[in-house]
Amino acid sequence: MGTDDAKFVHGLDTIKAQLVIRKGFHQGVDSYSAFDEADHRTTTGLAGYLKERHVRRVFVCGLATDFCVAWTALDARKAGFDTAVIEDACRGHRSPMALSLHHGRA
Repeated sequence: MGTDDAKFVHGLDTIKAQLVIRKGFHQGVDSYSAFDEADHRTTTGLAGYLKERHVRRVFVCGLATDFCVAWTALDARKAGFDTAVIEDACRGHRSPMALSLHHGRA
């Protein structure tokens, strides 16, 4: 946060963005979920934002299936959302966690 690496890429049109999720507030704590920081105390506000808009189902995709996607999907379910991972739109490491998520064991 607050570094050049955290800025949006030049030319990205954010004028219509309704919400920007900022995560990684705690230096030294990896934060993978779009819903909660890894300290399990700090929320990003995404769950409240979606619930205020009566969203009930969340679709998750992205890079690092076994980290960002997995943690986001698990936290979405924990927050009470019907959650689906779009596997064709994901790419992950071949770690034991990714494999267990793929096979429904997490």
